[in-house]
Amino acid sequence: MQTYLALAKHTTDAKQEIESMPQWHENMRDIVRQVNGEVLDTYHGSIEDYDAVIVFELPDSRSSEQARLLLERDGTHEVEISEVFDHDEYKEFVEELP
Repeated sequence: MQTYLALAKHTTDAKQEIESMPQWHENMRDIVRQVNGEVLDTYHGSIEDYDAVIVFELPDSRSSEQARLLLERDGTHEVEISEVFDHDEYKEFVEELP
């Protein structure tokens, strides 16, 4: 499993129904499970232009794109997903440089 970081921001529709956003964040866990992933952690707040950061594991980049599409499907969030590496993985990449 690979680790991914999602940056999510509320759309105008979400801001008008902000009371329902905690439920979206609960549903997000189910969405990630649908593509064989697992949510590791979530953070909420004013994070530059974003309202939430989600850290999860997925099998591959195809699953990552499927997760993004599913997370955006209801129109309440715009989501950007990036593959990330922990310190040990990154250190290994650097040590393997030609």
